[in-house]
Amino acid sequence: VCSSDLHREALRLRPGDPRFLNNLAVACEADGRFRDAIPVWEEAVRRQPDSLPANLALGIVRLASGDFERGWRGYEHRLDRDPGPDRLGPTLPRWDGKPVDGPILLASTDGFGDAIMGIRHAAEARSRCREVVVRCAPPLMRLLGTAPGVDRVISDQGPFPDAVAQASIHSLPGVLGRPFPDGSM
Repeated sequence: VCSSDLHREALRLRPGDPRFLNNLAVACEADGRFRDAIPVWEEAVRRQPDSLPANLALGIVRLASGDFERGWRGYEHRLDRDPGPDRLGPTLPRWDGKPVDGPILLASTDGFGDAIMGIRHAAEARSRCREVVVRCAPPLMRLLGTAPGVDRVISDQGPFPDAVAQASIHSLPGVLGRPFPDGSM
């Protein structure tokens, strides 16, 4: 259990209040006690199932505590934020990692560093589809285009390409079931 007596007292006085659940979970995380934060975030999600921050936080603490399968699923909630030019296409289905007969769009939806780290999984993605198209910011185009498995790179300033499915580059470890570079789970 986390060390914050103030947060516990607030929850005792107002049981289930999402603000106090949030504060207690964050206190657990700040103490590095991710596993203790999980049931608190689960309670927050149970009380507010549509809460993007609670669902995302639950995914992140699950990843941090080693629950990769559920953690990666929860981490996908970051893509449900308001769409912008760096988000996924509105009409393409999200790719589940299964082989498809057609091109897959991999979009850079997070920071440049996340895209650079995640693109190492493009070769495995390519083994499950006919073509890998990467959509990213112009400064990343040349670099990401050199990654094994990438067939084509397009700017995130233009339209979305024809594809059968899409995924965030940073989501690839979870989509492919490979949270670590060595392929272990």
